[in-house]
Amino acid sequence: MIAKWKIGNIMDLLIEDCDECPLDRICDGDICSDSCSSTWERFLNSKVKEDGLE
Repeated sequence: MIAKWKIGNIMDLLIEDCDECPLDRICDGDICSDSCSSTWERFLNSKVKEDGLE
């Protein structure tokens, strides 16, 4: 299984425009590229519930 931080880095490369990112609601950075990979890693480590992330 690929490491979650590697998936985060891949997603950071794939998403060129922050407006297209599905994680905009949980992104904590002013500039998407600064925190994109860490936000994806946090998402992948989280438990998704019906009303949002845990």
